[in-house]
Amino acid sequence: MEPPKATGPAFSIDPIRPDEWKAVAASIAEVLPNSIISHLGASFGARFYGAIAAQEYSCAFAARDNAGRLVGMIAGTLDHDRAYHEAVASQRLRLALAANLRLLAPATIRWMLKGRFERRKESPSPAPDKPSAEMLVMYMDPAARCPGAVLALVQAAESFMRDRGYRGAYVVRTEVVNKRANRFWASMGAKFVFQDAFHGRLINEYHKSLAAGEAKA
Repeated sequence: MEPPKATGPAFSIDPIRPDEWKAVAASIAEVLPNSIISHLGASFGARFYGAIAAQEYSCAFAARDNAGRLVGMIAGTLDHDRAYHEAVASQRLRLALAANLRLLAPATIRWMLKGRFERRKESPSPAPDKPSAEMLVMYMDPAARCPGAVLALVQAAESFMRDRGYRGAYVVRTEVVNKRANRFWASMGAKFVFQDAFHGRLINEYHKSLAAGEAKA
């Protein structure tokens, strides 16, 4: 089956190539400064997300401008827990080597412990029927002039999921302060579920139904 593609006047969408993951991970760390990649480095991120993208139930797409420059990306999976587990299991030694001494740095250890033990819920509890599918990470270069590219990235990932027979909902998480992202997902029909905190940053969780999106199409 041909990979889903979308084109527009200033961009194209296609799968991320294996040799691009180092640059992609560096961009993720820059756009998401409190992510695990920002603490463990681009080499770790390239290994980790590259391993996830290689799974048959996961995907990663790039948005490129007319010059072929990668200006945005999205990664999604049909099974969040399995994707993370298999990525770590298959790349355990390489991930440890890529992280190098950062893994044992006091700042990294404090960051991990804080995320594990100091997370607080802003609503009583998360939804009991949380979907396994998730849009894991997405970014767009703020300097890029590619109207419609974010929507095209989401549509490519959703098409990937539908092509594999999935018609349920997927999870997407955004920072509360990222008002543009929150407006975008609300306009896409994503349902706000709950809010919690992650390393001092408030996070909104949305669930978006693929069946609902398909009905509108």
